[in-house]
Amino acid sequence: GSPLLSHTSLNLFDTERHPDRLRYDDIRQDVMKLPFLNLHRTADLGGGKSRRSGASPKLEKIQDYLASANVCVQSKLQWCLMMEEYSVVPIDFLSSLQQFV
Repeated sequence: GSPLLSHTSLNLFDTERHPDRLRYDDIRQDVMKLPFLNLHRTADLGGGKSRRSGASPKLEKIQDYLASANVCVQSKLQWCLMMEEYSVVPIDFLSSLQQFV
């Protein structure tokens, strides 16, 4: 791999609450094993199907944001950028981000 990756640490927060949906294809399983990727799962944090019996989807989404922000703070990384899995960014995203932050 790239020498840059030896200095990289990424946190991935998986918010899937349904155990029957936690089976991933081979490619995703391999990606989750990358040494610079730290995987955190809602289910591992007591999220299960729902953290509260009868919790609304909106409340669950707020709980997920708070839990992922907590993971970010605890990581003590210099940067925290939270993105949804379906986010698509332009090729110059990081350089543009550095200009505005």
